[in-house]
Amino acid sequence: MYNDGESGRCSPEHEKKPEPFDGAECFTTKKDALVCEDAFINSPEAGLFGVADGVGGSHRGDLASNLATSVLMSSFTQNQTGSVKEKLEDAAKACAEAFKQISNVQGSNTTLSAVAIERTGDTFELHIAHIGDSRAYCFRKDSQTLDRLTHDDGYLELLVKASIL
Repeated sequence: MYNDGESGRCSPEHEKKPEPFDGAECFTTKKDALVCEDAFINSPEAGLFGVADGVGGSHRGDLASNLATSVLMSSFTQNQTGSVKEKLEDAAKACAEAFKQISNVQGSNTTLSAVAIERTGDTFELHIAHIGDSRAYCFRKDSQTLDRLTHDDGYLELLVKASIL
């Protein structure tokens, strides 16, 4: 997402509408088979974009990432009340709950980063949800800089914040 320099807001001069991702593919080798453990949300119509990264080495990371993105997308688009921010918060909660249930049953795991875009007047406001050790960044076209918008929800980040590492 391009940003005009003001944190969290995108100017329509730089961005006429949310641009879709160009597309992405990923494969990891698991028991001599190609398995994609990542899932994507690319919905300019809903203003919702995201990626879930199934945890490699855990059982069925592909199942967890697909569940996370499908629950997030369906919950977000079916919610007809509240602001975009509230819709994203509710969808992230629904996703986390579904994610917890499948993790307990299947032992699968994933991270998730998502952004919902809300147009307010002449600007676009970004609302971010993330679960796990994935991060969201903003690329600023004017200054060619990449800014980290979120912090990991993982153990390593806690150690760094506590100045242990």
